[in-house]
Amino acid sequence: MGNPCCAYDGYRDFVVGTLPGLALLDGAEVSQAERIVAKQVAPGLRSRIVAQQGEYLRRREEERGRVTGEIEENRKEYEDPSLEEADNRRKFYKVR
Repeated sequence: MGNPCCAYDGYRDFVVGTLPGLALLDGAEVSQAERIVAKQVAPGLRSRIVAQQGEYLRRREEERGRVTGEIEENRKEYEDPSLEEADNRRKFYKVR
């Protein structure tokens, strides 16, 4: 899994337009033509990038909540309150 911002629409143009001395991005050379176009469109991309970041963070928070809930459910299923924590861990890994 790479940096999630790489999937944002307009990401490459925004980065190239914002960093004029950039020679390589994601293993690909930045051409002069690409640099010219990116410099023209980059200012208008900032708001789109920020919106996409907000959406990514919202989805990530939803996923975090879902996974936390699953972990709690699994803990209830495998944890025995009469056992010490280390014994519960051993029991959990034997079952899996």
